[in-house]
Amino acid sequence: FVVITCLSILGFSQKKMAKGNDFFDQGEYDKALATYQKILKKDSTNTVAWYNTGLCYLRKKNTEMDIPAFKTAIRIDAEYYLAYQRLGEIYSYNKDYYQGAYYLRKAEELGAQTDSKFYFELGSNYYFMGKNGPAIKYLEKAYELDSTYSGTLNNLGWSYLDINPKKSCYYFHKAYSLDSTDAVNINNLGYAYLMSSNLDSAKICFDKSLKLNPDNSFVYRNYGLYYKSMGDKELACANLNMAIELEILTQW
Repeated sequence: FVVITCLSILGFSQKKMAKGNDFFDQGEYDKALATYQKILKKDSTNTVAWYNTGLCYLRKKNTEMDIPAFKTAIRIDAEYYLAYQRLGEIYSYNKDYYQGAYYLRKAEELGAQTDSKFYFELGSNYYFMGKNGPAIKYLEKAYELDSTYSGTLNNLGWSYLDINPKKSCYYFHKAYSLDSTDAVNINNLGYAYLMSSNLDSAKICFDKSLKLNPDNSFVYRNYGLYYKSMGDKELACANLNMAIELEILTQW
């Protein structure tokens, strides 16, 4: 009787899972969700059904339900790396960098398929936590897998800035080379030159960046720091005040 019952539940779950997956692939997330819920009523320990439930809530942008569903999948199967990976991505997106790094590292340890995007997110979490060592480690892995993503290059530049300004310039210049019309890339490169005491190159970058985007408050902040380094207090204050008027963070 037990064997027959288990086989019956298994057959039911497989058919419903296939149906739910079809709904999900068609973008009908409410129907997919209802189908997965039917599976869970029969078998509340079905890890895949909980994971797919989390995916439905994630696509529906239901932030109150997606995390609990993924965490339930993990409680049932502590080695279900896909759930860890999704949790890592959600926490990263929500700027909870400690949790984001924790779940992504756990996913990697359990054998998740990693790519440049995975390591970019993991390294960026560490960067925003102020942990430049692990940030560089994972961002360089991302760079090895894809050397054409400016986000990775810029975050590597920032991670190296206090440790090795010349290496920082190298990565910012790589980002600039990918798109010489991106005002942010040029401004970042200029800031790295400024921190490396290469004032002439810094000024050239700030001038280019300002032409592309005259409303970027960070350019005026950088001009202020440039003129401060040159000993011109009047121009330094004028540019820093412009940065404040353009609503830069007042800590600058």
